[in-house]
Amino acid sequence: MKRFRNPDCIERTIAAIESDRRSGATELALRSLDAFVRARPVSGVSVNRYRQDIYYLAKRMCRARPTMVVIEMVVRSLIYDFERRAQQSDSATQAYNALASLSLGMKDEFEDIARRVVLNFRTRFSRLRHPMVISYSSRVLQTIGGSGASGRQVTVCESRTAYEGRRTARLLAASVASVTLITEAQIGIAMNDCDSVVLGCDAVYADGSIINKTGSYLLALAAKAKKRPVIVLGDTYKLAPGKPPPSESHPLRQVWGQPPKGIRLSNVCFEEVPAALLDFYVMQDGVYTSAQIKSMWKSHAKRLASLT
Repeated sequence: MKRFRNPDCIERTIAAIESDRRSGATELALRSLDAFVRARPVSGVSVNRYRQDIYYLAKRMCRARPTMVVIEMVVRSLIYDFERRAQQSDSATQAYNALASLSLGMKDEFEDIARRVVLNFRTRFSRLRHPMVISYSSRVLQTIGGSGASGRQVTVCESRTAYEGRRTARLLAASVASVTLITEAQIGIAMNDCDSVVLGCDAVYADGSIINKTGSYLLALAAKAKKRPVIVLGDTYKLAPGKPPPSESHPLRQVWGQPPKGIRLSNVCFEEVPAALLDFYVMQDGVYTSAQIKSMWKSHAKRLASLT
C-alpha cells in the first residue's frame, strides 16, 4: 500500500468493511470500490508495479468479508476490466485514471441494477401488501419502501443480536403505512398476518440456496408452513462460484456480557437457506424460480471463469 498516495485512507476503508456489521452486502461492495478510486500511484511508479499493487489491494478486499460474495464478484469484475485497460496504458497515472473510471462506472451500474430489481418486483408482486423482512438490506428497503409504498404494511424482525432490524423499521416508517417490529421468537405468530417474506441475500449458489442473516432460515420455514411465498432480492453479482461456510460471527458479549462459568456462547450471524424454501428470485433481468436460477447459474459460470 505504500506506493499509493493515501495508504492510510485505503487501510481505513478496508478495516471499516471488515468491522461493519450494520450495512448490507451491496453497500459494502460499493464501498469497496472507493478504495480503488483512492488508489492513486505515487510519482515514479511503473505501470507494471502499479498493476501488482492493485492486484494486492484486490486480494485484500476479497478477503475482507468472504461471506459477502458480491464484494469478491465486484472486485474480480473490476480487475478483469482494469487488466485490459492497464495493458494499453503508458503510465501508472493513465492506468489509475482507467481504474477510477471503471470503479465509478460500476457504481452507476449498481444504481441501474437496483432500479430494475425494484421495477421487476413491483410489476410481479404488486398485490402483496404485508411482507415480513429481517435484518437490514438496502435492496429490501428500496424495493418495499419508497414511492408507491404508502399503503404497505411491513413486519420487521429485529435481528438480534446486533438489532439491524431496528434500523430497517425506522427507515421504512417514513414511507409505508405501518411498521411492526418483532423479535425472531414471534415469527410463527406474526406470519399469520403477513402475505409474504422478502429477503435480501449475500450470495446465491448454484443449487439455488442463499446466504443471509441468521433467522432467515427460520423465517423461510415459517413462511413455508403458512404457505406464504418467499421472495429473494438479488442480482447476478451475487451468483457465487463456491460455497464457503457462513462463518462470520458477532462479538459474543452481545449474547451475554459476563456469563457464568460453564456456559458456552455462540453468535453466528449468517446462515444458508436451502432452495426448497425459496419461491422466487428477483434479479435485474426478471423474476425466476429456483429451477430457473440453477439454469441461469450454469450460463453465468462461464463469465465467472473468465474473471479468475
